[in-house]
Amino acid sequence: MTPPFHNQPKSPPSYPVQTYPYPTVPQFRCPFCQAGTPPIVRSKISTGGWVVFVVLLLFCFPLFWIGLLMTEPIKFCSTCGMRLQ
Repeated sequence: MTPPFHNQPKSPPSYPVQTYPYPTVPQFRCPFCQAGTPPIVRSKISTGGWVVFVVLLLFCFPLFWIGLLMTEPIKFCSTCGMRLQ
C-alpha cells in the first residue's frame, strides 16, 4: 500500500536558467593608448569638500575636518597614466 499523495516530499521548483555570452562585463579600452588593462581608481577631496572645509574652519572650528571626508573617485589609465572621464 502506498502512502497518500500529500505526504510525498515535494521537489523544488525549477526555474529557467539564463545564459549570457562570455564575457559578461564590457571590456575596457583606454581612449588614448588603447590598452585593455583596467583603470586605477583613486579618490580626491571634491570641490564641495574644500568649500565645506573652509566654511567650517571659519565658523565652526571643531568640525572643520568634515569637509575632508567628501571625496570623489578619479580613474587613471594603468598603462599611460592619463586621467579618464
